[in-house]
Amino acid sequence: MAQVWQIKTINSDPVPIPTSLKIAYYTLEKDAGANMLGNMIHNVINHKKKFFITTPPLSQTDLDAFLEIMIPDALTIVYYDPFNSGTETTGYFYHGDIEVEVLWIKNESMTDVLYKGLSINLIEN
Repeated sequence: MAQVWQIKTINSDPVPIPTSLKIAYYTLEKDAGANMLGNMIHNVINHKKKFFITTPPLSQTDLDAFLEIMIPDALTIVYYDPFNSGTETTGYFYHGDIEVEVLWIKNESMTDVLYKGLSINLIEN
């Protein structure tokens, strides 16, 4: 049975369910190109996974809590790997770009802000 939510924990913390999750499987190559005969060649160095996560709208408190989980440079993620029959896997990742967009500001003192959501990508070491 397929898992609805693929990430179980990050650094042992449960993660809120996002509005969007995309998992990519990348092949890292070296010296890819065509040889003198026109045949394509490439040297595979490794395979890596990358998560693209988007959250639902967040209050400042929720955003702070989510960032506390995601900000460390080294992330240990337990997830269900769709590229390996959905088996539970532990991987080591780092975060890429983090983007947040303001949805509305209720007052000038910025004490009541709602964020449209947060977008982050997590890249396997």
